[in-house]
Amino acid sequence: MRTPITAALLAASATLAAQNPVDKLLDRIVAREQQFLAKIKYYRPILETYMQETVEGAAAGQPPSADHYMIGRLDLSDGVGHTGFAASQSFLKRRGRSLGFSSAGFAQMVIPDAEDFNRQTYEFEYVRREFLGDLRCLTFDVRPRQTRVAGKFIGRIWVEDQDYRIVRFNGTYTLSKASSIFFHFDSWRVSAAPGLFVPAFVYIEDAGGGRAQRGPPERADPAVGIQQHPRRQDQ
Repeated sequence: MRTPITAALLAASATLAAQNPVDKLLDRIVAREQQFLAKIKYYRPILETYMQETVEGAAAGQPPSADHYMIGRLDLSDGVGHTGFAASQSFLKRRGRSLGFSSAGFAQMVIPDAEDFNRQTYEFEYVRREFLGDLRCLTFDVRPRQTRVAGKFIGRIWVEDQDYRIVRFNGTYTLSKASSIFFHFDSWRVSAAPGLFVPAFVYIEDAGGGRAQRGPPERADPAVGIQQHPRRQDQ
């Protein structure tokens, strides 16, 4: 026999659960991303990066002023790391400038936040339903609660509406500055198996002489391509 207090607590819990479907949904999105991070740490993804630099205001069809290429392995065993296999000289140091490209920075763009993607760190605002091809998605704007912390994701995520897994995210990281520029990027994941979406490619296009400026990509040229390689048990 239930006591009045127990019955009241059960009723309050049921009412609270019914009143907070959004909270439950966001908790599932965060939990799915944590599952994804745990799974991808088991793999050894190969990242292939290609970048072209063009002069601002260049006419259509004008060749790029510089090309950059790098290939390496993504390592999430301790934050976001990158082991390079090969890279063009111009990738490591931009010609005529002291600022170089960070290999770990490109690796970072395949994951919104490898360490703190949770509701304590981020605010989520529902935007709308949207299709990506034939995949039904929910879209959310995401921003860090602490705006003065550098390197936190700020932008939009697309979540498929069956298992609530992130399939795309578009944005940048907080507190970009001339000495440490965070590009604006568009990162996509594809279905590799039932219930499993993996990083596939990242589009990047930014402009500005030392300061990033937001703008959608004009061309669909992947800057970073990802291949998944299962890690052997002896590695």
